[in-house]
Formats: sequence, C-alpha cells, structure tokens
Amino acid sequence: MKVNYDKVIGYVLLVAGLCLIIYSAHLAYSTFTGAKSPPEIFELKDVPSVVPTDQTQMPEVNVFPPSFLNQMGNLSVYSLLIMLLMMAGGKIADLGIKMIKKLG
Repeated sequence: MKVNYDKVIGYVLLVAGLCLIIYSAHLAYSTFTGAKSPPEIFELKDVPSVVPTDQTQMPEVNVFPPSFLNQMGNLSVYSLLIMLLMMAGGKIADLGIKMIKKLG
C-alpha cells in the first residue's frame, strides 16, 4: 500500500486551518462577551483639553475619558489581530483543500 504524503499533508493543513479559525473565533467571543479581557496595548494618561473662548478660558474638559480611549484602542487592535488569525487559518485551510483536490 502506497501512502500519498501530499494528500496527508493536505488533510493536516485543512485541520490546522480550521482549528486556527475556531480558536480565534473562541478568543473573539470570550473577549467581547467579557469573559476575558483584551491585552492592554494602549495606556493613555489623563489628557485634559482646554477649550479657549473669546472672553474667558473655560475649565479643562475631558471629552473622552482615558479609560474609554484605552478600552476602544485595545479592542480595535485586538479585533484586527483576531481577524488576521482567522484569515491566516482560512489561507492554511485553502492550501490543504488545494493539495487534496490536486491529487483527488
């Protein structure tokens, strides 16, 4: 019995790609439901913005609190990384499918 290694590698790539997609979907789901927190990439300090007027200068106003900006920045970068993982898993699975079909 002759083993076709290309076909075996194709199936391994297909399973690896699907596992990567499922794992990244699990990470995204657990992060956006609040079970897990995203990695903290941004740590902005309190930056008050002064709004000048013609007569007087108004007190310092925080338009967006730094905690909100940190959370939105971290979630944005994390979602981009998750999307990159999903796309990589799709490409790996696609390579596996092509190897299986080529030899089919």
